Amino acid sequence: MRISTEFLIVLLLLFTSPVTLAADADFNSKLLEGQAGENWYGLYFSGGKVGYMRIATSLDAPGLVNTEEEVAFRLKIMGRTQELSTLSKRTYNRTSGTLERMSFSMKSEAGQTQMEIVKDDALWRQTSIVGGAKSEKMLDYEPENIYDLLANEAAIAAGRLDAEQEIVSYVYDPSVSMRLTSVNRVTAREKRLYGGVPVDVVRFEGELKEAHLPQTSWYDLNGRLLEMKVAGFLTALLESEELVRSGEYLADFMAATVIKTPQKIKNQKSAPGLQIVFEGISSEELKISSLRQQWEILPDGTARLTVKREQPGSHAWKPAEAPLSAEFLSPDERIQSSDARIVELARKITQGSATVEEAAKKLLHWVYEEVEKKYTPSFSNALDVLESMEGDCGEHAVLFVALARAAGIQAREVTGIVYAQDIGGFGFHAWAEVLAGDTWLSVDPAWGQMPVDVTHLAFAQGGAAAQMKIAALIGSLKIIEIKTE
Repeated sequence: MRISTEFLIVLLLLFTSPVTLAADADFNSKLLEGQAGENWYGLYFSGGKVGYMRIATSLDAPGLVNTEEEVAFRLKIMGRTQELSTLSKRTYNRTSGTLERMSFSMKSEAGQTQMEIVKDDALWRQTSIVGGAKSEKMLDYEPENIYDLLANEAAIAAGRLDAEQEIVSYVYDPSVSMRLTSVNRVTAREKRLYGGVPVDVVRFEGELKEAHLPQTSWYDLNGRLLEMKVAGFLTALLESEELVRSGEYLADFMAATVIKTPQKIKNQKSAPGLQIVFEGISSEELKISSLRQQWEILPDGTARLTVKREQPGSHAWKPAEAPLSAEFLSPDERIQSSDARIVELARKITQGSATVEEAAKKLLHWVYEEVEKKYTPSFSNALDVLESMEGDCGEHAVLFVALARAAGIQAREVTGIVYAQDIGGFGFHAWAEVLAGDTWLSVDPAWGQMPVDVTHLAFAQGGAAAQMKIAALIGSLKIIEIKTE
């Protein structure tokens, strides 16, 4: 069983304070001075400690503000310990709050990712090194502003605690290379125990919009973040450095995320169809319909998904002679399909193929047979997988998609859940799809299936930004009824 952990990694990096711009220069200066220093937070996943976060702010450089955010976590997945760490450094203009420079690095046993953003006149230049390959792009919008990042703190300092006021903020998340939107409002002033001591706090509640994730945060009356919860299962809690760094962080990811079924599915591989009734899907974006799967809302508010196993056809195929520009043929930071090593390998594997299906099946079998099955806590990218030749479902999927695109086959990643008897239910999983004619055909290079069995249920299509959205299902998705044909 290979379960995708990439969306969890995204979540562990989303602890940011939501935002509006404070207008007064003197007020802003005092606000920054009050935030200077260092805070440590324990990170907890479904009650189990998974690591820590350190946030530091300094005003040493004239006219500038420097911040650091360090995240380190450790998970137990199928009995194996996985570790990952990130470090983000940002420099802002102290007067305007504008981002001047950002650097981000992520390390795991699978490799290292680096990214840097530098202000270039009215634009920002982003340079990324993923899998050893360098890429650049220009951002024509302000990624974030330091005063935006202190909106909750500013509201507390100014006494603007109106429950009707919506606080909207933007923060650039380098892990998914996109600007995220957080919407919050004050919901209560209350007392809450921290370290056994009752503390007067202000509670903010809202949502991370792109992922449809509810978030709740508590601040003391000095504007210090004490605690943040995302979707009820992920928590950052202010702690001492000594406590944060002590102990073993071995929360069991698999046990915390498995979705139990009312009964076992006995004919998983051979079943031509499946019907399953869910509750707990709050986002309509996650109800992906296609020729393979169709959703229906029932009178009691639950949702029924009907899945039919695909029948592969026969569509003429011509090998790609040069990198192509269509959306699902283009390379990106994680899918380096224009790299000479991937292009040459795709050519060798698919040579002699007459149809899209035949070429895709050759790529599927090569990835399935050659890539060692091993859980890896990282944002998968094709070149790192090609170098290590190991990984979980995410690594298998991203290498397959890169090879398919290099061969001229439109391909994309898919994230959802799949049934596995060894965990007693459904677990989060990643696979792929290729375009054959005008129809998307499912392919699972980690399980060696084309098409995939009917228990592969898709909730997102695309890379890390799309995978982030399915995190809203953790702890809320329940299976009421299930039957196979």
